[in-house]
Amino acid sequence: MNNEDRERRQMKLASLFFEMGMDLNLVEKMSGVSKETILNKKIYDKCKEVPLTFNNYDSTIYIEK
Repeated sequence: MNNEDRERRQMKLASLFFEMGMDLNLVEKMSGVSKETILNKKIYDKCKEVPLTFNNYDSTIYIEK
């Protein structure tokens, strides 16, 4: 198994533990993925789901409804 597969599996494991409600410190110890990486991935994934629109007139970004 190469390093990329190992990292992908560790992230899946960390995500599963996190979704189950496990403490973040324990998730980090059991999966080997840092807390920052876990939270950054969750935030990034959540932001991809939100449709954003850029307003050309006043340089603001707003959420479409």
